Amino acid sequence: MIKNVILVLSLALNAVALWVVSHPPRASGPKMTCAEAINEDLNKEATRTFARENDGAFLRVHDYPAASDYRLRNVHLTGGAATFVYVAKTYPSTCGSIVPGIDGSIVRVKTNLPDVPAVTEVY
Repeated sequence: MIKNVILVLSLALNAVALWVVSHPPRASGPKMTCAEAINEDLNKEATRTFARENDGAFLRVHDYPAASDYRLRNVHLTGGAATFVYVAKTYPSTCGSIVPGIDGSIVRVKTNLPDVPAVTEVY
């Protein structure tokens, strides 16, 4: 009987842990407007402006696309720089239907690595 209770409790705790890991909290803070998020030029300009206002601090800039429902898709290392590629998720609750890769949903953030990571370019 006690083994069954422990087994059920263990399964329940594992299920809760799996749910927490698979549903990370949404990033809070500044984010792009809907018009910026779905426009190829405006999303890059909004990210550039945010980077400039935050002195290019990569960790702050990384949170900006995350709060705007973008996710990190790829990291490209070349020389002393890293380019982080963010793609938009489909988020009908905020902006209607977005087709990833078509509706201006890719933002690339280039950083320098040898020093403190700082944003050098957004394209």
